[in-house]
Amino acid sequence: MKGGDDLYLLIRSLSPAEKRTFTIHARRHMDEPHYLRLFEVLESLEDYNEDAVLDVFRGTAAENNLSVVRHHLFAELITCLHRLPAEHGPTADLQHDAQAVAFLASRGCATTAERRLRRTILEARHLELPTVILDLCSVHRSLHMGSPRVLRSILDDERHAMAMLEEHQSTALALLTSETAIAAYRLHGSTRQAEALADGHQGTAQGVTRLGRMRRERVRSRLCLMNGDTARAHDHLIRALQHVIDVPLLADSHTADVVDLCSDCIDEACLADNLRLLDAVQQTLEAIASSTCSLPARRALAAVDTMADVANAIHQPDPMDTGIRHRARRDADEIMRFLPVRARTSWSVRLAACDLLDDNPRSALLRCNDVLNDAEARTGNPIWYAQAHVLCSMAHWALGNVDYLPMYIRSTIRKAERKTLFAKTDITVLRLIQRMALSDKSSALAARELLALEQTPCSAVVALWFDEHNPWPHERTVHVRAA
Repeated sequence: MKGGDDLYLLIRSLSPAEKRTFTIHARRHMDEPHYLRLFEVLESLEDYNEDAVLDVFRGTAAENNLSVVRHHLFAELITCLHRLPAEHGPTADLQHDAQAVAFLASRGCATTAERRLRRTILEARHLELPTVILDLCSVHRSLHMGSPRVLRSILDDERHAMAMLEEHQSTALALLTSETAIAAYRLHGSTRQAEALADGHQGTAQGVTRLGRMRRERVRSRLCLMNGDTARAHDHLIRALQHVIDVPLLADSHTADVVDLCSDCIDEACLADNLRLLDAVQQTLEAIASSTCSLPARRALAAVDTMADVANAIHQPDPMDTGIRHRARRDADEIMRFLPVRARTSWSVRLAACDLLDDNPRSALLRCNDVLNDAEARTGNPIWYAQAHVLCSMAHWALGNVDYLPMYIRSTIRKAERKTLFAKTDITVLRLIQRMALSDKSSALAARELLALEQTPCSAVVALWFDEHNPWPHERTVHVRAA
């Protein structure tokens, strides 16, 4: 049953009300019982398991046609859910108003349609949705074909929408280029892309949209990081967050951008141990919480809120943070689907840190291995890929794989290319663990050495673990090889 994962994710994402609505719909309108049976099977699975699905249908007429059943169930789910009321929120309400204006215009209610249209266009400008403005302009043309005054107004609206679109497109391209440049810089030390980006970015106007200005601040932040000016880079990120604080509804109309920005800020805060950045993220989330964002936007920002809490819990570990770490593991998969690909690497590493702090090194090892087996993680987020190596070494130590550790650490830092991924502290941590695997070094001494170093995201976790545990495990287990 190819594509079963997508169908499973769709069913698991439904709210109880949506599941109840579909079940009623299926019993009333679907003659074939296999569709509802497949829905109930997928709904009951904690993790997707194709063999479990096949076992349910073994010996039935649908056994050899599960792909057809799956396709039909997909179509029925979309049809049923499309009839449900739209999510409430500024963007959803705006799209509903645009449809209402088009309906009124088609029925000849020109006066009411025009009044609602002007109000909707102003709101679309505020939310920076140029495609909605262009759709409304086409409706406006149908209301006033021959009026020069109205036509001039329509042209002004279209010109403004096209300027917004152009800025959104150009800043999105600059942001993508900067992401590739910072990854190349961290992976190989290459600044060629950074120099080209800086040349193209000089003299750029402030722009007409907050989204464009927010993206430009992020580009400037990455340029500063490649120039070694971390303080200015963080100032640019805080200014980018300020645009969201000033207009919280941007989180509704441009959710992916806001989530990506907050994820970047959390990662940078962890790398530089900058609590000011984490405080700025919390202020942004509080401003968004006080607005009228839609439910999907609130779910995405709730994932960011949990990420920020976990970052704080790792940097300031104490007994009260156990609940935060438990919540992070419970909601890990739900949070992962809201994150950009680059942020999933750092999130997996922080989850592994939570596992290690809660005395679950096997789970930490499995999470680290998932990151180390992902080629995209190495090229897209090399610093957190390196942090996965640090935690992987610590997890092997906690599991008692001390015979395997010297060889693993030696191969990890052997190549010059890999060494560029690690901070000096990370190299020191790895070599300290390597020495401890070869000799009887006390945990107290290891903790003191680590705490005296400049901290990186995972060295603090390793130091805390050494401070609380005997470095020599009581029993050795068979090692799980890393990538």
